[in-house]
Amino acid sequence: MPSATAGNGGGSGRVLVFADSSGAASSTGRCSTATFPLQPKHRWSFKNHFLTGITLPAWLHLLRRYGSCIDWARFWQRALFLSLMSAINSLLGLVDSQLYGRKIREQELHPEPVIILGHPRTGTTHIHNLLALDPRFAYARTLHAGFPAAFLWMERFKWALSGFIDPTRPMDAMPLTLDTPAEDEIAVSALTGTVSAYMPLVFMRDRRLFDRFYTFEGAAERDFAAWRDALLWFLKVNAAAESLSAAALLRRVEKRSRQLHG
Repeated sequence: MPSATAGNGGGSGRVLVFADSSGAASSTGRCSTATFPLQPKHRWSFKNHFLTGITLPAWLHLLRRYGSCIDWARFWQRALFLSLMSAINSLLGLVDSQLYGRKIREQELHPEPVIILGHPRTGTTHIHNLLALDPRFAYARTLHAGFPAAFLWMERFKWALSGFIDPTRPMDAMPLTLDTPAEDEIAVSALTGTVSAYMPLVFMRDRRLFDRFYTFEGAAERDFAAWRDALLWFLKVNAAAESLSAAALLRRVEKRSRQLHG
């Protein structure tokens, strides 16, 4: 079953600040030190944050690499929230690894995935949603992309996670649930903590630090390897989830059939 994956610029993270006076951060790998005229908003909002599912190693890597870019005085509460979530996600990820590790390792990927690319607001999400209606395609759901380290085990408790998202997307008011198709790059952001073209949605004032992750031209080989490995691992977990769901459905059908004809 091929995987349909979309990538665009939709998102709602607002956390980390600092840039030069022109509003553009340096591309040298260092955070800017000049103040940018930006009115902080949503300081106490924790919904729709695509790093909510980050693991502790990825979070520590982010802090080590870009911690000096964080406006700690204004957004310490978000950093604390992500610190707590990273510890929880790592613990739950151990459960997933114990229960489904072998299944994930043995999972094969379709050799011809469908990849959707486009600029923001050009209809990539709509195409993704249409493809997700076709049973021939596997796709990542919001739960999967939002909690990539532990969603297999958490699937049965997703009702308890609905408070992490709004009922509509903040950028266009489209309906949003944990079953809504989501972009694989969200999962890569949470799994790597740093290597993703989506990171400017969090580091808005230092967005140019992540320009190299759009094409990986000029990026370090270790960064490309981290991105590639995270994406392939997530695709395998997502494909495993599809096969597990199909197997569970078949078991329910067989059980119901026995009840009707037993």
